[in-house]
Amino acid sequence: MGTDRRGADLQCVRPIGSRQRESDFACRRGEAGFTLVETLVASVLLIVGLLGVFAMLEVADAGNASARAREGATNTAREVLEQARAVPYAQIQPATLPATLQAQPGLASTSTGSWTVVRRGFTYTIAVSDCSLDDPRDGSGSHTGLPLCADSTATGTADAQPEDFKRVVATVTWREHAGSHSVTEIETLSSAGGSVGVTVTGLTLDSPSVANPSAPVITTNATTAVVTATAPGAANVVFSVDGVNQPASAVSADSNHSQWHYSWPIAGFKDGNYDVAARAVDALGVTGQPSSLTVGLARFAPAGPTGLMGGLNSVYVSGVAKQVAEIQWQANSERNVLGYRVYRGSTLVCPTSAQTLSLATSCVDLSPVAGTYAVAALYRDSSGVVKEGPQSTINVVGSSTRSYYFKASSSNNAGNCGAANSVQDMVEGYAGASSETTYQTNDINLCSTTLSSSDTLASGPATVVAWFDNGSNKPCDVTAALRRNGTTTLGTATLTIPASSSVKSYTWSIPTGVTSLVAGDRLNLDLAWPAATSVCKSTTLHYGGTTNRSRVDVPFGALAAPTAPTGLSATSNADGTTTLHWTASTGTTPAFYRIYRNGYDYTQRYDTAGAGTDTSYIDTNTGGATNTYYVTAVNGNLAESALVGPVHP
Repeated sequence: MGTDRRGADLQCVRPIGSRQRESDFACRRGEAGFTLVETLVASVLLIVGLLGVFAMLEVADAGNASARAREGATNTAREVLEQARAVPYAQIQPATLPATLQAQPGLASTSTGSWTVVRRGFTYTIAVSDCSLDDPRDGSGSHTGLPLCADSTATGTADAQPEDFKRVVATVTWREHAGSHSVTEIETLSSAGGSVGVTVTGLTLDSPSVANPSAPVITTNATTAVVTATAPGAANVVFSVDGVNQPASAVSADSNHSQWHYSWPIAGFKDGNYDVAARAVDALGVTGQPSSLTVGLARFAPAGPTGLMGGLNSVYVSGVAKQVAEIQWQANSERNVLGYRVYRGSTLVCPTSAQTLSLATSCVDLSPVAGTYAVAALYRDSSGVVKEGPQSTINVVGSSTRSYYFKASSSNNAGNCGAANSVQDMVEGYAGASSETTYQTNDINLCSTTLSSSDTLASGPATVVAWFDNGSNKPCDVTAALRRNGTTTLGTATLTIPASSSVKSYTWSIPTGVTSLVAGDRLNLDLAWPAATSVCKSTTLHYGGTTNRSRVDVPFGALAAPTAPTGLSATSNADGTTTLHWTASTGTTPAFYRIYRNGYDYTQRYDTAGAGTDTSYIDTNTGGATNTYYVTAVNGNLAESALVGPVHP
């Protein structure tokens, strides 16, 4: 009998119709799947394999975090050494170098006590030191009074100037995975009195004339200052202002190439102190050590603070809820601002003493009274006396005023300002474009941005301030109408523009009553004059630029506090930071969220989230402690929601 190529499998084939035999059951057992024990063993092996993969991923992620931390520390150490190169050689001293470097841009300490900076979410502690080196190649000298390095100990009498080099050491440490890590970078700087480069032996302000040339302060309205560097033998001199090299076209030299003059265009600089430096360059292109001069500009009073927000709020004072008035504003751009003062009427509210100079940009009045609050920036005049600049005002009790600046114009859209696709051509806080827009027509209609359901117009005049000229020889009547969605008239006023070719501002006062609004409503302002007539055809509205800023000021009722966020949680991260997460407030989007740390009194406000759409915050300066947190939602009038919290990681 032959054997089939399929072997024993044919033995389990039973002809159709034949009787079932006991051997059939053995065949069926051979055809069965895995047993339960075999399945469990396979599952265990699979789980063990997956756990190994996850472990490798976790190790890889931790390794990446460690690499990022070390890379950030190395970059920070190199940044410190780069800034050290810009410090004049003579000013590199062990006692003062750390403070000098912390004053450089980006290296200010984020904490008191130790010198710390935050990079990529990691908090680094910086230690910097320097010592002097006596190069034995030109002989050794006396080391008396010198902070010599440990490897520069040989003394002698051959070198009259033994301090040939300075060694600067920057060590950056950080904590990670409950351990401390560090990197160290070292650089050696050559002496300005050595053979490297040409030396600038003097740097003076020649023009305009000042009272104290050793500490020059310019108080006149001069548009240009002339700084002179004395550098005999220099092929060129490079001038810089606050570390930024200035154009070579502004530098000139005398016939001997020993006096180099820099014409500094100070007209475009804000008042404050500036570091003007000069570096000589020799014929080989080698640059010597810089010589610097601090020049003060004190020509004008700072402008009134901008971006004022304010209103009534309920805060906790020593654990007790109390109604207060709050104001906040944007910091001035002028560099000569010493601080700010806030007044309620004639009463100083913040700071509590006129002798205190505070740069805080917010104020809490624990004894609010209905009325107007004013904020002024402080500066020193040419005599060194502390004075106030012009005041900016805001009504923080009961209602507030919103200023809509004319930005563009949607012609013939008087009937559709409420439409979703309407152009938003008058905008809060619009700063103006580089070039001015002029518009001449008999119907200018300007639509605001959309409003919310919590907005309410207060009773009181809406004020239109617009810039016109009238080139005809007859006056022209211009009517201003404030409307809702282009259809409902809220109030009108008419003003006569006299015949004048000069551009001047004119003011309309439009009476308005209390008006409730719904989400999506828009305000629109219609300015109309009969341009078709010979009387008004030369009447022109000016707006949209940075000079003639036409606007309408509309009174609004105080905004209701937002609803509180929910679902607040705190997570401790491997780099020592803490991340907060929450679910956004329902209803109207807040202006921002406020973070409280280790308490809920208003004095324990820690920071704010960047915008009202944010739902997370990272505390990068935990100090290694486990902190507790609260969060509130805040509206445009600074009214806060109820607190959510506390949470801790």
